[in-house]
Amino acid sequence: MKKSKTTPLVLTLFVLMLFPFVAHALPGDLDGSGRVDGYDLILFGRAYGSQSGDANWNSEADLNGDGKVDSADLSLLSAQFGSTGLSFGLWVGDQTSGTLRVRKLSNKGNQLVRVGDFTTPISISSNVTTGEVWVADQGLDKVKKLDPFSGATLLTVNGIDA
Repeated sequence: MKKSKTTPLVLTLFVLMLFPFVAHALPGDLDGSGRVDGYDLILFGRAYGSQSGDANWNSEADLNGDGKVDSADLSLLSAQFGSTGLSFGLWVGDQTSGTLRVRKLSNKGNQLVRVGDFTTPISISSNVTTGEVWVADQGLDKVKKLDPFSGATLLTVNGIDA
């Protein structure tokens, strides 16, 4: 029996459609916010001139991987400054001030944004592809779609009591 060359190709295309490649890293995004901005520049500045083992060493700031944070890394950061990518922060409920809000934490534990005025946020779901987040508030009978970077409300769906 002769082997078909189209079967592996079709199988490969099928797998790629099921599991699309998503870029998880943005060079220069030191704080994990999904954009290269002034916060990243501050983190870079703190590590500038350091090398592995120094007290102010930050491996994230060593953008070219040569073991030191120097002008070569600054050139890479400068080239990416202002770029945005996907932000893979974790959205969590927060009641530290008496008001229920949601906040987004970076993969490094930094608080990226804190928004909302919810009464009972019972579900927080995010879209991995776009980064947007949906918050269902049982007390307000609303579902809000939030911007992945600013946390601004993009859409509100009002529920109806039956």
